[in-house]
Amino acid sequence: MTTLIAAGVDVRTVAERHGHARATMTLDRYAHALPERDREAAGVLGAALSF
Repeated sequence: MTTLIAAGVDVRTVAERHGHARATMTLDRYAHALPERDREAAGVLGAALSF
């Protein structure tokens, strides 16, 4: 599941494929394994704020 999220598949789709009732359950289980996504988000936000 981490691979799908890292590849950009939306969390709701990943959750449904894995049988999770809610996307939050998927995020709780797998998001911690993706620190690079947090860095990417920080970069996007930083670029937007330094407009």
